[in-house]
Amino acid sequence: MKAVTLIHPLASSFPTGMGVAASGLSELLVPGQAREAAGLNRWFQWVNDRMIGGPLRLVARMGVAQIAPFVERGGALMVFSSHHAPLWKTGRHVVIVYDLISLRHPDQARMQNVFFRLLLPRVLKSATRIVTISGAVREELKSTFGFLADRKIDVIPAYSKALEAPTETSTRRPSHLRHVLAVGARYPHKNLALVLDAMALMAEKGRGERLVVAGIRRELWSDRDSWCRLEAEGLLETLDFPLDLELRELYERAHCLVYPSFDEGQGLPPLEALRRSCPVICSDIPVLRETCGRAAFFVDPRDHAALASLLTEVCGGEREAEIDEMRQAASLNFDRFSGPELEKRWRALLASLS
Repeated sequence: MKAVTLIHPLASSFPTGMGVAASGLSELLVPGQAREAAGLNRWFQWVNDRMIGGPLRLVARMGVAQIAPFVERGGALMVFSSHHAPLWKTGRHVVIVYDLISLRHPDQARMQNVFFRLLLPRVLKSATRIVTISGAVREELKSTFGFLADRKIDVIPAYSKALEAPTETSTRRPSHLRHVLAVGARYPHKNLALVLDAMALMAEKGRGERLVVAGIRRELWSDRDSWCRLEAEGLLETLDFPLDLELRELYERAHCLVYPSFDEGQGLPPLEALRRSCPVICSDIPVLRETCGRAAFFVDPRDHAALASLLTEVCGGEREAEIDEMRQAASLNFDRFSGPELEKRWRALLASLS
């Protein structure tokens, strides 16, 4: 098989979701199938850690991506672990696209929206092969960019070590469950407002539960009446950057995870929660149906009253029979996201390009 080099345009000391997925790709393929482009990745990390201002970082990332083929000589196949990639055909590079959220929600990342409208089509046309992380995103790509309608796009889910089987043999839930959990609330499309409003409605009816939000930008949500009510009643706790062990404990001690996004590329937190035997309530959107299958509850992401009703039943123990069935469904679902399965799919893709 041709030599393979991994290039991480989002390399950072403080990785985003896409950066975490890129690290997962390295765990799958290095050193057996590929090597890291160490010099280029250090440049990308410097750009992402040190440069102030999103537009400047974006321009710098794309600039480094354009010189990558000249740095990585010798004919190695280059895998760019994000959509920041050459704007010209090299005949030897793969591009990963995680989602089209910046197109669907232009106000939350204006520079990214400009990039997706003006430059992403060129990136996609230039790529030797395109990979995405869910069938839902593949269909979005094909419907959004007509020139992709008949083009092959590979679907290989993102990998996370948190999805591997726990080392403990027991999956018993703690007897004292302490909170409802929400993970990832740094952007408006994450729709934390739905959870806040539902939890405030529960409190109003005398069925209040404690809400823990892990990974949050408070300024997006703290002016809502529901936030103020929960905070005043001591029912709201927020964590900026929980450590892996902290997040694991939050999953294990939660009544459930609520993941109410309007849009996702794949949705790793629901899978991480299910791996820790934590029940999951998701927004009813195609990509989360694809990811979770029959292992989660689904709600309309605009109906906080429906979510409040479901949360009351889940926290009150009224849905335990369904939750047990969902755990069984989840155990059958994890093989699709296991390290060996994803490594096999990447190996087949890379071999086909040799």
